[in-house]
Order: sequence, then structure tokens, then C-alpha cells
Amino acid sequence: QGSALMSRREFDLQLSRETRRSERSNQPLGILLATLTSKSRKHAASDAEVQEIGEAVARLLRRGGDFAARYGSRSIAILLPDSDKNTTAGTATMLNGVIAPLIAAINAERAAPLGFKLVTTSVRGYGSLAAAGEASAPEARPTPRQAAANDIPAAL
Repeated sequence: QGSALMSRREFDLQLSRETRRSERSNQPLGILLATLTSKSRKHAASDAEVQEIGEAVARLLRRGGDFAARYGSRSIAILLPDSDKNTTAGTATMLNGVIAPLIAAINAERAAPLGFKLVTTSVRGYGSLAAAGEASAPEARPTPRQAAANDIPAAL
């Protein structure tokens, strides 16, 4: 079974296609950028942790055109074609709520806790960045990582 999370190169190609399509159809293109944060550089998110969370994010995307990709060492980019400001913000809220238990499970195994921050923007129609919220998982949640990852539905 292949990865649901696409590469940065695939993201760049998809962004180019969706931007052109958005301009032709005069429809908005929502973008989310999810970043795993840590107060300690020594304990930054590992590649496996970013991949695990990215895979979970990709499985949560509901619509056929939605697209998630690894964007950098600690970031995941999400394209949401035909998503206005409210739809994009709603997707960010949903992701924050569903990913929080997975972050909590990961944090139960880490020396320094991770945070999960989503920023929203849109290529067409809305030019500004707006914080979509942060889900910083509580350290005391003893939920096993596998159980949290398995609780994430294939599609909502």
C-alpha cells in the first residue's frame, strides 16, 4: 500500500495545476500549512513523526481534489480546491480536533512535547494569512500512539 501523503515535488505540480484551474474557473483555492512545533531544537519532530501525522492528515481529507503533501522537514501542505475562507477554516478546525489525540499519544513517548499549528490562506479571493488555531496536546494523556492513529477514520 502506497503513502497517502504526497511529496513536495508532487505538491508543487498540483499547486500549479490547481492555481491555473482556480483562475480559469474563478473559484477559490484554500491552502493549509501544518507545522509540528517544539520548544527544543534538540527534540524537534522526527521524520517518522512528521510522516505519521501527515499520513493521518491525508486520510482525513474528504473531497477527491483535496491534496496533502510533505512540504518541509516539519511541515505538511494541504490544497483545498474550491474552498472559500470558511470552508478552509472549517477543515482546519476539523483537522485540529482529530489530530490532537495522535499528537497526545506521540507526546507521551517524547522528552519534549510537540505542538501542531495550522495556518490558512487562499490563493484566490483571500490574500491574507490567518491563524486557524493550535492544538497543543496535553502531556498527561496516556493514549498509546497506535490506538490514536487507528482511531482516525479513512474518510469523514
